[in-house]
Amino acid sequence: MLSGKQLQKLGKRLRLGPHPADVRLLNEYRRWFDPALLTAAFEINTGLGAEAPPYLLSGRTKRTKSIVRKLVREPAMDLSRMTDIVGLRMIVEGAEEQRRVVERLPEVIRVERVADYTAGDHFYRAIHLQGSVGERRIEIQVRTLAQQLWADESEAFGEQAKEGQLTPEQHAYLSELRAAACAVEAGEAPIQLTHALAATRRPIEIGLQTLRRGFAAATEPAIDGEERTLLVVHDEVLNELTRQNVFGAAARADALAEYERLMTSLEQTRFSVLLLNARNLRALRVTHPRFFRGA
Repeated sequence: MLSGKQLQKLGKRLRLGPHPADVRLLNEYRRWFDPALLTAAFEINTGLGAEAPPYLLSGRTKRTKSIVRKLVREPAMDLSRMTDIVGLRMIVEGAEEQRRVVERLPEVIRVERVADYTAGDHFYRAIHLQGSVGERRIEIQVRTLAQQLWADESEAFGEQAKEGQLTPEQHAYLSELRAAACAVEAGEAPIQLTHALAATRRPIEIGLQTLRRGFAAATEPAIDGEERTLLVVHDEVLNELTRQNVFGAAARADALAEYERLMTSLEQTRFSVLLLNARNLRALRVTHPRFFRGA
């Protein structure tokens, strides 16, 4: 395990250009976080229990390429302090359910900071909780269905959207969609979208309704009541899922071992490997719908 100073120096070198030796060090550091992914999901699912409002939970460790992009995007970022190498995403139906879940999470997992991006004029909207599992830092994004719709529409414009590199047309469309999403959460009359992109993408008429149907189906109780560990591989070039494996609750160690094998053997610039605790693969269509755009 690298020390804090070694990680700081590694981050600085990676900003200048990924050298193979530094990429290997980064991969070893990233793999150190893998156990925290399943542990955090297990603790949340077990701790929240039946009293929590319906939610979907998934997560993954950040890809090596994404870590480097974030280091370049945020020059002041210290690799040793990066909070979202393990990132979990929780989707709930609306704002009230979001508030209830955020209030409960510190009771079941260690939370050190809450960042509320739903207040004020934030372009991106969600609530982020930064915490830890043992010595490993984690981040939990809690989104409503309307916030998830906006985020998915933003991600459709590529990685550059996270870096604020939107065209004026894309920015105008997402601004209008943000207002519509806020109205949906407030229970107000739907806002009629006028942007040309809305006419072709139909985010409210199709996108939001699809999310709602998927959320309802994926949150149905499992027949046997057992949580499962899902392992999927997404080919970014072909834009399709190339592998889907389901592991029972007793086989979490096997799932983690296979996940680590895939993360080290597959080309990280092409494949995304996702490991999550969930009832079924339908949950992915809500938490990570971009994996299904080619389906």
